[in-house]
Amino acid sequence: MPDWWAGDPSPLAYLTFGSVTGSMPIAADVYRIALGAMSGQPVRVLLTVGTRTDIAELGPIPGTSMLSPGYRRMTCSPKLLW
Repeated sequence: MPDWWAGDPSPLAYLTFGSVTGSMPIAADVYRIALGAMSGQPVRVLLTVGTRTDIAELGPIPGTSMLSPGYRRMTCSPKLLW
C-alpha cells in the first residue's frame, strides 16, 4: 500500500460503499457525508469512490483522507482500524 500519509502512524479507516454506489446520483452526497463524519477522528481515511465519481463534486478533501477508485481490502488489512 502506498505511503499516502508520509509515515503517519495513525490507525487507518477504510471506507467503501461497494462497487455500485459510485454510479448512483447520491454518490457525491454519501461520500461527502462520510468524509465529514471522519474528519474529526484521529485516523487516516481511505475512501473508495469508484470510477464514475467526479471528485470535484465532493468539495475540499480533509488532509488525512485519500480517495481511490478502488482498493483491495486485503492489501491494506494489516493497517486497518477494526
